Amino acid sequence: SRLEGVNKIYQTNIIISESTYKLVKERFFCRELDFLRVKGKLEPTRIYELIERSEVQADLAWVQEYQAALQSYREGEWEKAIRQFSALAESPLQDKASKVMLDRCHYLLKNPPQEWDGILTLEVK
Repeated sequence: SRLEGVNKIYQTNIIISESTYKLVKERFFCRELDFLRVKGKLEPTRIYELIERSEVQADLAWVQEYQAALQSYREGEWEKAIRQFSALAESPLQDKASKVMLDRCHYLLKNPPQEWDGILTLEVK
C-alpha cells in the first residue's frame, strides 16, 4: 500500500516491489525505477514500473537508457545522470519518471549529501 502513493512521485501508473517483480518478471516487462526506503521501514527496496506484457513487441530501448542513467545517479555522477535523464525526459517519449530523476539530480548537484548510498528515503506515506 505504501507503493501506491509512490506512483504520484514518479508520475507512473503501476509500481511494484522487488518481491512482486520476481514473481511477474517472466510475464511482464518492467523497469527498475529506483532504490528507496519507505516511511516506517528500515530496509530499502528496489521499485519497478510495470510497463506491459512481455509478449508485446515494442521498442523498449529507452529502458536501457534509463538504467544507464540510474546507474550514473547511484554512483553520484549527477552531471552525467542529468544529461542521460534529460535526453529521456525531453525526447518524444517525454518520460515523466526521467523528469523526476532529472530534477532530483539537479537538487543533489547543488546540495550534495555528506554521505551518498544511492538510496532515496521517503519521509511521507
